[in-house]
Amino acid sequence: MVEAVDIQQQLQEKWMIFWWALGMGLIALGIAWFKGAFHSFHVSAYPIIRGQDVLKGFTYFIVIEMVLMPAAFSMVVLDIAHLDAATKGGLQLIMMIGGFLGVFMAYKELTHEQRRQLWQQTEVPWYEHVKVGIIAWFICYPFVVAFGQGLSLLTWYLFHHTAIEQVAVQNLRQVMMHPWVFGLMALGVVTLVPFTEEYLFRGLLQNWLKRRLHHPAIAIVLSSFIFALFHYSTSQGLTNFELLCSLFILGCVLGFVYERQRSLWASISLHSFFNLMSLGLIFVESSPL
Repeated sequence: MVEAVDIQQQLQEKWMIFWWALGMGLIALGIAWFKGAFHSFHVSAYPIIRGQDVLKGFTYFIVIEMVLMPAAFSMVVLDIAHLDAATKGGLQLIMMIGGFLGVFMAYKELTHEQRRQLWQQTEVPWYEHVKVGIIAWFICYPFVVAFGQGLSLLTWYLFHHTAIEQVAVQNLRQVMMHPWVFGLMALGVVTLVPFTEEYLFRGLLQNWLKRRLHHPAIAIVLSSFIFALFHYSTSQGLTNFELLCSLFILGCVLGFVYERQRSLWASISLHSFFNLMSLGLIFVESSPL
């Protein structure tokens, strides 16, 4: 009986968050529309990203972060599952740094002109792109939250399945009692992860698809779909549906902001600010009253 009451209360909270986020998102969207954020703009054909550039970037990332480093850890630490939270957090931070370094190696192998065009194709200074990225958060975040809550409610009513937190969020909560580890992981999530993912999915994949398909919108959708799939985890079960769909929406916004501004400064700043605000919520929710 108590469990049924708890579930009913959780559902009411989800409905409240859904309607609040949807309302805030529509208000922000309306303001952005009247400010001209969605007026037509010229889509650049640059930078010219080759298939080998995309292959090299993803290969470096996957081999270093997902293959070599886990293999090295398993050789040094025989029983990773029974490590304490701080040690696990340290290993995850090392993997994060490894993935960033792999992607940075691929980035440095681009030509100087390719790198320049990734960051700056217009006369607009870099800090204006950063500002646009942060402003875009106020539009996309409420919709991502509303979409996620809506899917969570749908999953419950159809399958009676309660949502599970994303693995990355679970890992951060586990190291909350270790300030140094949490601080370093948080720093990586706000800096290294946005650069790594935006370079791979917007800088490389989206630009390559745009040139191959000659259709920016399709390139944004496809790169966002693959971006979402990269966050799939078997431990999340049915919750993957909610999380991956929400990340797909976020990916589409990141792709749009990148195309509109023609600069990775814009999408990285949006991604970074999104992660920063999410970390703030995790910290507040986990802190004792």
